[in-house]
Amino acid sequence: MSIQVVCPNGHRLQVQESCAGKTGLCPICKARVNVRPPSEEEVFEDGLMDILGPHKVVHAVAPPPPPPPPNASASAEQKPKGFGLKKKSCWRCHKEIETATHICPYCRTYIADLSDFA
Repeated sequence: MSIQVVCPNGHRLQVQESCAGKTGLCPICKARVNVRPPSEEEVFEDGLMDILGPHKVVHAVAPPPPPPPPNASASAEQKPKGFGLKKKSCWRCHKEIETATHICPYCRTYIADLSDFA
């Protein structure tokens, strides 16, 4: 498992857990970086992803759309595909995903709001 640290100039780095308690140099700006042991919050996310296992994409087969009513006019405005599906943005990779999704299919980040549990 790795530890995520931030150098004084804001560069995010991933270092091995064996480096905890040591000081090193940022490979980007050569600033001194103190590597502190991971807190429970940092371990929780990595541990959660280990428990969940590898990401499996499940493709649901949607039923065919119903035929238009017989009295529908040809000039009726057609709605685009996916219209009406609620979307939210992943806070890590900023990709749009369905609101019902709790793990981003792009970056595997666990995403949940308090409204998801109500």
